[in-house]
Amino acid sequence: MSVPCVVLAGLESGPAVSLAAGALLAGLGGQRSTRPVLVGLDSYLWRLLYESPGRAPRVLDPALHTQAVAAELFEYWTETAELAVVVAARPLLDSWEGVGGSRALDYAARLDAPLILVLDARERGATAAATVVGARTLAGKADVAGIIVVGLEDGPAGRDLDEALRRRTDVPILGRIPPQLAEQYVRQLAVLTGTVRMIGPKPPANAALRLCEEASGYLRLDEIDATAARRGYLPAVTR
Repeated sequence: MSVPCVVLAGLESGPAVSLAAGALLAGLGGQRSTRPVLVGLDSYLWRLLYESPGRAPRVLDPALHTQAVAAELFEYWTETAELAVVVAARPLLDSWEGVGGSRALDYAARLDAPLILVLDARERGATAAATVVGARTLAGKADVAGIIVVGLEDGPAGRDLDEALRRRTDVPILGRIPPQLAEQYVRQLAVLTGTVRMIGPKPPANAALRLCEEASGYLRLDEIDATAARRGYLPAVTR
């Protein structure tokens, strides 16, 4: 049987995906042999995954690797792993440099792996639930197995969004990373990547990783683990 696997993809660009990916590896990477695989190269995300528990990340570049080569590489990279976490550098429905079949949902369908969406809920209300419904409608053959909500606020807008996600989307919520932690991560990420300059000492290089470790406590790791085990069999690789 193929290695258990999940595909993690955001509904939009931004820091929520890297926080969710780092939290997932912090929570599960220390428990078993975990291989992270990036679809498309994001240098910051690669460094974060490299520093996280688990094996060194690998990168599938849709512009360089054909689908057959990508399948063979994935099989080789994960053959001795106990869990594979595929992280899409681009949002769910966005292709990589216009290459056909390079969307996160395409990889999820080809790998027969469940798809976990990441929703950046900071300063958003119930309307954001429509993106989840739309993503599920457009997912085609991909199995949308759950969602990680990042930055869901405690006020009326956040409560409305939480209710809409629970009652209208029919997608299990596999984690809720609180807004204070999400905002702290965003600020540190901006400094570490040079987007924002700050006066005084910079945060330590592992500051973002520490926040990911804290965020892992807000994920339903047992349910995510069970979700990964739902993966089917890899198609035979044509050599």
